[in-house]
Amino acid sequence: MGENVTINNESLKNHSSFDTYYQNIHHPLKDQLRMFRERNPWKQLTIKGQKWDYLKTTRKNHVLLVLIGATRWGEAFPVNRYLAEEYQIISPTYPEVYTMDRIIEGVNGILDHEGINKIDILGISFGGMIAQYFVHQLPEKVQKIALANTMPPIPEINVMFKLVTKIIELAPTQLIDIITKKRLYETWIKRLEKDQEFWKVYVEEILEEYMYKGWIVSQYKMANDFCENFKIDDEKLSRWPGKMLIIESDDDQVIDRNYRERLKELYPLARIHTIQNGGHMPVLTNCEEYLSIINAFLRDP
Repeated sequence: MGENVTINNESLKNHSSFDTYYQNIHHPLKDQLRMFRERNPWKQLTIKGQKWDYLKTTRKNHVLLVLIGATRWGEAFPVNRYLAEEYQIISPTYPEVYTMDRIIEGVNGILDHEGINKIDILGISFGGMIAQYFVHQLPEKVQKIALANTMPPIPEINVMFKLVTKIIELAPTQLIDIITKKRLYETWIKRLEKDQEFWKVYVEEILEEYMYKGWIVSQYKMANDFCENFKIDDEKLSRWPGKMLIIESDDDQVIDRNYRERLKELYPLARIHTIQNGGHMPVLTNCEEYLSIINAFLRDP
């Protein structure tokens, strides 16, 4: 998987201009974000013809692979700003590919290039699907895996995924932009009791820079591939010596309760932590609890 890897030694620009988005924001999080970007420049690899951008934070003994959700941007500032204080974070931005095999090929290529053989994984939402696939394909690399606000492979929803994919492909780009913006605001902003001013702009940046129509089609095709073709190998999973944590919210508006229950049934040995009133983004709504349970799990021998 790690073959044909080249490195671009020039750090990627984080964005065209930080002040383009944040010039009117007067909030401590603005300075934290600026400092985070200055300390953690982007790296880029070409893996079998596909360019991959990824974040690699300061080297520490404990490596954590962070697989973000449908926003696809590996910066994942809401969670990585905290986790980078204790772990070395590897966090990729997903390219426009269509199968889980291609995603795993790229992620593993990054790890191979960095000389990383053992990892823990935090898979968030869509990233939780990728995390499940990764641990089944490369169990020898994974020591612990935390699945947050995600779902298992559910074959019967493939019809829906395929239908939505077709609709998105045919729909005007402007309409897709409006719908995507509405969904992000509902999952990121609506429940927040503080810091809304900053996070609204951060969401705007994600929408402008990363959430384009081609990527959204790509995401649905990968989700379809996950649900249609990924079969859990119970015997293989039983031989894996690692540990798993499942974090869920009791009122997750994106991951249906039935899907959450099926995830827990699929992994009966996993630790379960349910966050009350956390929505789909408990890292923003219930930050202290969310980080506390992740850190306790990762620190536990």
